Amino acid sequence: MKLYLAKQILYITNYLEGQYTGHGTFFWYYASVTNPLKLDELPIPDSPGGMAWELMYQVFKASKPYMETVANAFDLTFQQVYALRNLSTERPLAMSELATLLGCDASNVTSLVDKLESRGLVERRAADRDRRIKALLLTAAGGELKRRIHERMQNPPPTIANLSLADQTALCAIFNRALDSL
Repeated sequence: MKLYLAKQILYITNYLEGQYTGHGTFFWYYASVTNPLKLDELPIPDSPGGMAWELMYQVFKASKPYMETVANAFDLTFQQVYALRNLSTERPLAMSELATLLGCDASNVTSLVDKLESRGLVERRAADRDRRIKALLLTAAGGELKRRIHERMQNPPPTIANLSLADQTALCAIFNRALDSL
């Protein structure tokens, strides 16, 4: 069973690894031709949960070029898109909280926010409870861009879109149960 599951990971990884051409088109290729994964190099998870986690990682990894394409369509980086998706026009978020959500150092957030602020998408304000803390709010333009990005992201990457409707529905149910367990 472990060998079968490991081969499934290998197959999915090799099939879905892609290369973005810069023209909005993905050319999927077999990664084994240019960057082979060997079965003995791949850790085999000991449980179905571990295997699910590994497969989820592989799906996200294979979807990275798609996400970069979405971000590029709005002249943003993926990190900027993720920041916008976590900000609000109504509820201020401290820069340190955004750094935590992005999983990066506060100095990286400063640079990221500088770029968003220069485009008129984000506004920095002193926090109400402590004026030394900078809080972030989306501007009206930032809120509109966030809405457009959300709308665009309703089109899933090929790793999801290529699944049958039944599989997509099952995947939604599984992810909902996982999130409900938190």
